[in-house]
Amino acid sequence: MLIFGVAMGALFAVLFCVVYPRATSVGPRSLSLLLAAAAFGAAYLVPFVKYPPNPPAVGQADTIRARTGWYLVMVLASVVLAIAVVWLARRLAARLGAWNGRLLAAGAYLVAVAVVAVLLPTSDETPGPLRDAAGAIVYPGFPADVLYEFRLLSLGTQLLLWATIGLVFATLAGRLLGERADSVRAPSIAA
Repeated sequence: MLIFGVAMGALFAVLFCVVYPRATSVGPRSLSLLLAAAAFGAAYLVPFVKYPPNPPAVGQADTIRARTGWYLVMVLASVVLAIAVVWLARRLAARLGAWNGRLLAAGAYLVAVAVVAVLLPTSDETPGPLRDAAGAIVYPGFPADVLYEFRLLSLGTQLLLWATIGLVFATLAGRLLGERADSVRAPSIAA
């Protein structure tokens, strides 16, 4: 998890560096928090709804590659659609105003993600109870409460990861970019 967190932090830093010069109305701290929330939503939460994680004991070994592939397709589609929505929101804001443009773009994202989720195949491999020839339950199957707890803890772990990335980056970016902005403003105020 530590290596994954460092990798996501590095990708987040690159994303921030690409977006920050274009985000003129938002400060570095707010932008960091917004980007972290958007990254959590697009890269984890939306794919989580279609393909929630399973513990290692759940699922068939011969379908792991296919399930992983479809999950990555969902992640990629969600991220690409999120980027497209930002572009669409900027275009619609010029015509409809900022609030209406963003709201319409968010609705378009939800519709597009729903269409992608419906088109992708489902994956439900949670083992049910095993029965003998007489119909008696021999093995109760995978406990639903354990599966629910695993998924909830997985969601909490990702939420903690992205909140930490956003808060730490917001603090550091605010200090670094705030100091630079102050040093640039100071000579212009004196003049």
